[in-house]
Amino acid sequence: MTVSMSCGCSQTQNMPAHVLRRWPMDVPGMNYETGIVAASFSESDKDEAPGGLTYVDITPASFPFVTTVQDDGTGDGGGWQVAKVNLEFKKIRIPTSVITWWCRFNIEMPLRTEQMGRVDASRAAGFSVEITRPIAYSMDYDLPQGIFCFQFVNKVDAAFKSKYQGLGATAVKK
Repeated sequence: MTVSMSCGCSQTQNMPAHVLRRWPMDVPGMNYETGIVAASFSESDKDEAPGGLTYVDITPASFPFVTTVQDDGTGDGGGWQVAKVNLEFKKIRIPTSVITWWCRFNIEMPLRTEQMGRVDASRAAGFSVEITRPIAYSMDYDLPQGIFCFQFVNKVDAAFKSKYQGLGATAVKK
């Protein structure tokens, strides 16, 4: 025996009855005598996206700072360090779609400043996590990937300048 499932649209799918018996829940609109599922969809239902979530894993290891200019120890500040970052972002749509992309950019900052003192690679990575993580969670993951990355890097740069004014850190797209 096959069961005809009608969705109220132009598509109809035939399913074996034993498949329906395995469903662990009552099916809304199911007539169990005839095996027909009656469902209707409005025009607004067609425009709604399926459920989903976003994912980004930002840790201090995401920011491998290396010294590009040694600090000679003179003056109020000195030295320079750069992290070449390649953060992975994921947009997961239920039930089956996973879209992954990466944003490449650099975060740069001095090794020592008058206001912040010494900023080693570990401290620089900590600052970077503190700045990038909330921005990543607040981003619009429906943007085209290039625009997403452009806006993300600009927001990271602005956040560094706002939160750590005496640090002199920058984020630049590379």
